Amino acid sequence: MDTLRDSAQAGPDSVEGPARAIIAFVRQLLTMEDQGETVAEVLLHMKAVGFGQALEAHH
Repeated sequence: MDTLRDSAQAGPDSVEGPARAIIAFVRQLLTMEDQGETVAEVLLHMKAVGFGQALEAHH
């Protein structure tokens, strides 16, 4: 959300990066949902992966 807010403050030319990130995120959700997982399951998985990456970066 911070990235989106910062981009909005910087002007319309700076939103391409966040827009691409959102599109990639939605595409990942839809692809995983097609494989039989619910959106909630996909989000929990992504949260776990993100938490693991944060722990690795911290060590």
